[in-house]
Amino acid sequence: MSFSSDVKTELISNSDNNACCNLAELSGMLALGGSLYLTRGGLGLRFASDNPAVARYAFSLVKLLTGEKCSVGAKKRSNMNQNTQYVLDVSDSEAAGIILESCGLITHTKDGREFLSGVPKDLTENECCKRAYIRGAFLAGGTATEPTKAYSIELICANEPYAQSLCDFLKVYGLNAKTVQRKSVYVVYLKESESVIDFLSLAGASASVFKIENTRIMKDIRNNVNRAMNCETANFEKTSIAAQNQIDDINLIIDSGKFPTLNKGLRETAELRLEYPEATLQDLGDLHVPAQSKSCVNHRLSKLRKLAAELRGENDME
Repeated sequence: MSFSSDVKTELISNSDNNACCNLAELSGMLALGGSLYLTRGGLGLRFASDNPAVARYAFSLVKLLTGEKCSVGAKKRSNMNQNTQYVLDVSDSEAAGIILESCGLITHTKDGREFLSGVPKDLTENECCKRAYIRGAFLAGGTATEPTKAYSIELICANEPYAQSLCDFLKVYGLNAKTVQRKSVYVVYLKESESVIDFLSLAGASASVFKIENTRIMKDIRNNVNRAMNCETANFEKTSIAAQNQIDDINLIIDSGKFPTLNKGLRETAELRLEYPEATLQDLGDLHVPAQSKSCVNHRLSKLRKLAAELRGENDME
């Protein structure tokens, strides 16, 4: 199962049984996954999902409102690469009207019925109902990227006004949701781990949040280890290059015949560098008899470097 499917399974199992929350949740589901069609008696209502558990859950919520005046079935999509789609159908126009009005999707005006294009305020006044609406919206049209790959939540909306309304609704919780058009739909999306965690926490997917937190911790550990290793590797390479340059300088001094003219301290440091090419300055200092400080060893190597530069005819390097 995908991470999105795991989240939806968890949300369904954690859903509230409050009547007000049921309506808010169903409203969110129908806003993103519902569609209308004409029947002989008026309007029919259809809800479709690729997730059978979501379709069954929508059926249970609709059944609370209409009794048995709905059906659910499965059909294969025409594209062979697409999954089976599970469809909830309310062909009874009276039952469809009850659902639409109860879920705040239509309202009666003096000119007739008006379809609402945003998040219904009346159904989302209570805090619990706000969370239920978010849960329903994700169940119907949401996807969550596997946290090992990226941090992302997307909600697929049919039109721009509703997508913008949903963005504004999420911003109440400090979620910086944005919208973008993708072909014929509008996508409300959240990026970054904090936003994804906050969204799933609001919806009630605590186990999924825990998985993201664990994944984020493991990523941070790996990143820190990689940074430390890269830093150590860079330092090692830098030290190795410096040591090789020092060895080249010493060999040049030896070949020139000037090595015996050096004082005892310079000769000792030079001999130890040739014998221990991978030793650090601190290690070289400890190998001296008596032991010398790191700064002392560095000073001696600088003198050797200066002498080698003079032998090469280079400018003074200090």
